[in-house]
Amino acid sequence: MLGFVSGWRLMAWRSVRHAWGLAPEGDAWTLVGLARHSPDLVRLDSAQSLQAPGAWALAELGWLSEQLRQHSRPHSRSNSRPHSLPLWRALASARQRLNLALSASQVQEGSLELPSHVAPEQWLYEVQLDVSQALQLPPEEVNFDFVQAPTNDDRVQRVHWMGCARAPIDDLKACVRAAGWRLAAVESPAQAAWRGLLALQGGSASLLTQAPQDWQFKVSPHSPMTAPNSPPASPEERAQTLGPILQTTAGPPLVAAGLALRAWQ
Repeated sequence: MLGFVSGWRLMAWRSVRHAWGLAPEGDAWTLVGLARHSPDLVRLDSAQSLQAPGAWALAELGWLSEQLRQHSRPHSRSNSRPHSLPLWRALASARQRLNLALSASQVQEGSLELPSHVAPEQWLYEVQLDVSQALQLPPEEVNFDFVQAPTNDDRVQRVHWMGCARAPIDDLKACVRAAGWRLAAVESPAQAAWRGLLALQGGSASLLTQAPQDWQFKVSPHSPMTAPNSPPASPEERAQTLGPILQTTAGPPLVAAGLALRAWQ
């Protein structure tokens, strides 16, 4: 599973009841909360668009911290009583994580082929160099993650990587921390949306026939799509399937829901 910040441990899978994802939505952000309703089923519990006030420059993140701090904790449908405790305090006391997506323009993906004799311990250095060249940044100014990808050639090893500049990650960490949350993982919109689509009951048909508040997701700690060494779908496969979806109003909520689903994977 690719991500720029370490995610939750699988051992905590059964204890998670709520999870949150934050996805870019043009000049705004979509905040989605998922609630677990059975051992293998979670539902979309809340979806809110966080809009920047006119006084803030879009490049600044202070307004986003304020919006996150102001929003109350989404309440589960299984509990009819409203939660009066501010979300940031509830999350801070529970050490609650927030998973977040960068905009597609901020993330690059690629594959690197290495000779079969190169030890896995050396992949980190090789990938870092490949990412820095792709982003045209010094190696110390990039964030990245990678996973081994399948190959039919015994002479080479293929590594699939995802990378971005380190600066926006540092800014987002500070923004989320200021609001009382903890940033657990950062992904690309396509990666998060793909996870959400695979878990969504009814698949892409549900995106056309259901409002986001009616979405339900199947979760399992042993799902093949979330196995620790499972390679991600190729960028080409994701782009072909997700391209039209991400251009609709269902796109940002699906991305945010896919981010939140990391809590159960």
